[in-house]
Amino acid sequence: MDNDTPNVVIEKPATRRILNQVVGWGAIALGFIVAVDGAAPQFDLTAFTTPGTAGIAFLAGVLAVGVTVPNIPKA
Repeated sequence: MDNDTPNVVIEKPATRRILNQVVGWGAIALGFIVAVDGAAPQFDLTAFTTPGTAGIAFLAGVLAVGVTVPNIPKA
């Protein structure tokens, strides 16, 4: 039987799931922090949230292009 996804980077589904969970929940948490920071004038966390947002966006892109897309079966 031919492999539908010959370019699989990470073969273990559990590892892919964990990576996606970490990046996904990290993005949700960071988005929440950015929203609270924008609504609360008492403190300013942009020195932390701006690089954090850039980091999460980079990781999400690498995960999508390097891991998720190669695991989509060929049509």
